[in-house]
Amino acid sequence: NGYGTIRKLSGRRTRPYAAFVNPRRIVNDENRTSHYHYDLLGTYSSRTLAMEALLDYRRNSYNIAESKLTFSEVYKRWSEMYFSLPKIAENTVHSYQTAYRNSAPLYGMVFREIRKPDMQRILDDGRGRSSAIQLTTLWHQMYIYAREYEIVAKDYTEFLETGHIEVTTPHTHRRLTPDEVKQLFQYAEKGLFPSVYAMLIGTGCRINELLGLKRENVHLDDGYIEIMAAKTKAGVRIVPIHKDVRKFFTAWMEDDSGSTYLIHGNRNNHVSYSNFRDNYLGRCKALLGIDFTPHDCRYTLASLMKECKVDEFARKKILGHAIPSIDVTNAVYTEMPISWFCDEMAKVQFF
Repeated sequence: NGYGTIRKLSGRRTRPYAAFVNPRRIVNDENRTSHYHYDLLGTYSSRTLAMEALLDYRRNSYNIAESKLTFSEVYKRWSEMYFSLPKIAENTVHSYQTAYRNSAPLYGMVFREIRKPDMQRILDDGRGRSSAIQLTTLWHQMYIYAREYEIVAKDYTEFLETGHIEVTTPHTHRRLTPDEVKQLFQYAEKGLFPSVYAMLIGTGCRINELLGLKRENVHLDDGYIEIMAAKTKAGVRIVPIHKDVRKFFTAWMEDDSGSTYLIHGNRNNHVSYSNFRDNYLGRCKALLGIDFTPHDCRYTLASLMKECKVDEFARKKILGHAIPSIDVTNAVYTEMPISWFCDEMAKVQFF
């Protein structure tokens, strides 16, 4: 009747019951014989499980050849397709890549066999609301792909529970103490990535501005960098390199690995903030015993500039803050040479 069949395989096996589907009659005209050929659906530990598999296949016909793909294999296929779409934002790609790294317990599981409890355990493992949303968004996108290509028939992400996951309390930005600044500058001597915190303090850049800085926009001889990609129009700017952090920029520039970016990973790739946070920031905080965020470094420079009497126009331009339109003189008619901004930055004393 085309329903399928179950056979008990010979020998001692942990999964002795085989389920077969899609019977096709093969006729041998030469000797006038025929036999049936089946597709193997799978092997099971009991006849009951084999029968349930047949029923499931009957209700939700799917691609048998694709049904054994693991979570990682489905992610690879999906990401190669999705990440090649035009106009997909780089931040979106990084977000999905982070969610995949956080899905490690699912990597080797057959995608079709993953159920709500498998995913819910990951969500409940001390994650904040934003991380949980990141994970469920990735999984849902993978299920859309898997259903389209008949790998699965059902999306189990619709049953996941995230309402009980608390929103993490945002960090209140603060000025680092003189001792903490000194510690971070001492830590910067340990290598390239440890130097990033001193570079943040010495320029006032936002973390994504510094991580996105390209080598072609670093002008060591003239003592400044160009921020070409920023969250606001005012953020596109010239930033003087303070003399106390110049050597750290030099070290990165001398690390001529062929990367487009000043700060790069082992494969010369761009380092996303999530990558930096997960692999470097936590280590620094643990080693030094300082609870801080990269933005606290920017906050600290802004405070020091005020304290060291840096010109207010220079302070706003260096930090990438907009000049109020009501201040027509500064907003429209004031333009100063790079050397003047460098001289103003030099007024800052970190120690």
